[in-house]
Amino acid sequence: MKKLNWQGISGEGRHKMIAAVRDAIDDQEGCIINFNILSDLQLFLMIEIPENKISALYQTLEQMMTISPMNGEHLNSKSTKEWVLFLNISFSTGSGNLRVEVPEVPG
Repeated sequence: MKKLNWQGISGEGRHKMIAAVRDAIDDQEGCIINFNILSDLQLFLMIEIPENKISALYQTLEQMMTISPMNGEHLNSKSTKEWVLFLNISFSTGSGNLRVEVPEVPG
């Protein structure tokens, strides 16, 4: 299985960007197989996607954020072979001090 690594930077709100990225991945028949959130600063995604859908996903993400170049990967537009894509998104509006309030539960 071939692999790609992309880095993106977004100035959008974290929740809005995460939803938009999820939809873009779904639209290209991709599947998020793992994720990791580092406070409100970064999101790491591990994605499986057919080779013939990678370029379209890249073009969509490029419209949403600043993203690293494709590095000259030669993709077969007819291949449905699965690739693994590691996507690291940094949020420029993050503070690095994400706090999630847990409500008190009676009892």
